[in-house]
Amino acid sequence: MSVSEWTQRAVAWSNEHPPPPGAPAGSRVPRSPTEHAAWARWSADLHQAGLGVLHWPVEWGGAGADAAETRAVSRVLAQAGSPLPLNDIGITLVGPSIMRFGTPEQRAAHLPTIASGSTVWTQLFSEPASGSDLASLQTTAVPSGDGWAVNGEKIWNTYAHVADWGYLLARTGAPGERHRGLTMFLVRMDTPGITARPIRKLMGSADFAGVTLENVRLPANAVLGEPGEGWAVTMATLSEERRVVGRFVVGLESELIRMLRILDSLGAAASDSLRLRMGELAAEVDALLRVVESNADLPGSDSLSKIAYSDLNQRLHQVAIELAAAHPEAVPDAWALRWSDNYRNSPSYTIAGGANEVLRNVLAKRVLSASSVSANPSNVTAEPGDVPTGPAWAATSTLRELDRSHETATAVMIDTRFSNRGTIVGRVWGDPAGGILALTPQGSLAFAEAADARLTPEPLDCLGGVVRVEIDVRHLRSLVATRHQADDHRARVAFALAAAAVAGAANATARTLEYVQNRHQFGQTLWSLQAVQHRVVDMHLATVLGEALVARAASAWQGDEPAAAESSWLAKLFASRTAWVVEQAIQLHGAIGLTEDHGLQHPLSDAQRARLLLGGDEAAAHEIIRGRPALVIDGLHDWSTIRTPADGTTA
Repeated sequence: MSVSEWTQRAVAWSNEHPPPPGAPAGSRVPRSPTEHAAWARWSADLHQAGLGVLHWPVEWGGAGADAAETRAVSRVLAQAGSPLPLNDIGITLVGPSIMRFGTPEQRAAHLPTIASGSTVWTQLFSEPASGSDLASLQTTAVPSGDGWAVNGEKIWNTYAHVADWGYLLARTGAPGERHRGLTMFLVRMDTPGITARPIRKLMGSADFAGVTLENVRLPANAVLGEPGEGWAVTMATLSEERRVVGRFVVGLESELIRMLRILDSLGAAASDSLRLRMGELAAEVDALLRVVESNADLPGSDSLSKIAYSDLNQRLHQVAIELAAAHPEAVPDAWALRWSDNYRNSPSYTIAGGANEVLRNVLAKRVLSASSVSANPSNVTAEPGDVPTGPAWAATSTLRELDRSHETATAVMIDTRFSNRGTIVGRVWGDPAGGILALTPQGSLAFAEAADARLTPEPLDCLGGVVRVEIDVRHLRSLVATRHQADDHRARVAFALAAAAVAGAANATARTLEYVQNRHQFGQTLWSLQAVQHRVVDMHLATVLGEALVARAASAWQGDEPAAAESSWLAKLFASRTAWVVEQAIQLHGAIGLTEDHGLQHPLSDAQRARLLLGGDEAAAHEIIRGRPALVIDGLHDWSTIRTPADGTTA
């Protein structure tokens, strides 16, 4: 099946299957036996329709769907306001591990029940004294008869108090063995000696539980993989946990669409600040989707994506609750409740799957320390293939579209306005000697020779490569162009600005990485300082996200796709943050970063051009958000407007 066919199938099913009571408001676990039964039925119906494990192999109940097809179904369910299936941990974490490490008997026993939605799993990893440092766990499993005896305590176990099965990591070796002395077990949660105690979270729900294991007897065939090899199983599981970020980002995209629908309905009542923040969120969501979709082979991509998602998730829901607080009459109560719940739960994602601080350590030590600093450390191409960038590219590409390939222009005139002297004034980016392609104040296109332009220095010399210009309107040669063609030219300039800024940030990050790994202070390299490592990781992450947007826009221009203009504005708005990247590069270089010979002024100018030209970030945000509500899937009913009172009935 194609992406379109999967989408249609999911829409048809969703429109006939409203989420169970409690779910549309954002609940993550049933609050009563009645809700549990309804949620289990909904989850089973989802699986029976072939939408629960479509990415699984056919032999185990899936459809062998690829990542794009799986995300298409996730997008439908997210926009419909559906919850995660009750057996989500089994689908995303346990099932793939059993496929990889399980015996034939374990696969036959567990995979069909996960695929049918009839069993709920919990992950029994963390302990009161062992969170991100999982290898320090104290729960023991010792040989006993023909099986194992398990004793210990687990905590922060999602669904543990409603689960049928547990995915248990325990120590079978000596405490000093750490990673080498661990074993993974599959355990029934109703086994004698297991007690689960619900833990209430900030939003009042009890998704988590603490679990006590007192002399729990497990059979020998409860071991998943080999005894003592549990760390390999654990790492594979945690990698899967971080890979599901793609589905979570699709969820953020759906919430952002809801927010933009409200923004659209507010019209002039919406503040410019709110519009800008919404545009920035749209750029970040799109960037993260591109990284998740296109950069699976990028070293450390799962950790980078998890850090980016968890941070973005918090900020997006902060804006969402501000929107609901400022405009309560425009926001459905169910959405306000959902956003409030999601906001209070959002810190959990910075902790789950490895705390973000720990993941930054891992990226610094295992990815950036080993990378070649002579190349782009992100391993993503910032340049758009064989399409040149810069103002000359933007001008000549537009002339080609206007069937004026015989003419040349090597500079663009932007940010124009009329003067009272019969001239237009503005800025020129590029070398005007080869001709200037101007965007006039009316939004049309015109050509001017360098000899007819009066050029003066740009006082904002931090823009670099930009000069002020004034041209008598009589010396402008109007070009026949539609408004759409003129808008496309603006978008090409936006893309050229973004590409230069992101490429500059990538260069600054690579140079900084090389510098801090070789510069010694206080008897050690700067790279040995954790604060420096974390800052460079964040520079690297911002560059990776920016490059993903630039690469997408470049591909769209090469393919003459309708999305080229929007992709360019997304890239330009995100590229504004490259100024922060270069500022950090200067800081970490110390005084040498301030010198002209070191050259960091060039990427700083690239970044400021992307931020300030073409109307600045506000204009880019306007271009982005005006088309976003149209991303709503046709024919899909959004069940999320249903208000779900505390008693579990649907109003």
